[in-house]
Amino acid sequence: LKDVDLPEHQHGSQWGTLVHGSLELTINGETRRYSPGDSWDIPAETPHSGKLKAGSLLIDVFEEPDRYLIRSQD
Repeated sequence: LKDVDLPEHQHGSQWGTLVHGSLELTINGETRRYSPGDSWDIPAETPHSGKLKAGSLLIDVFEEPDRYLIRSQD
C-alpha cells in the first residue's frame, strides 16, 4: 500500500468521515489533519486537495448521483 496525494480539484459537494488512519485535507486554502471519527464537509466547487496515509479507511459521499457507475456482475 502507498500513501495517496490528491491534487487540488473541485466538484459538487462532498461529505466524509475518517474511519481508520489519518488524512490531511486542504479545503479552500485551509489545511487540517483528520483522525478517526472526524468528518468534513466540502461545499460545491470549493478547491481542495488531500494526503491519505496508506491503510487509511474513509467514507465519502458525493452530491453527484452518477459520480461512480455501478459495475455489472456479468
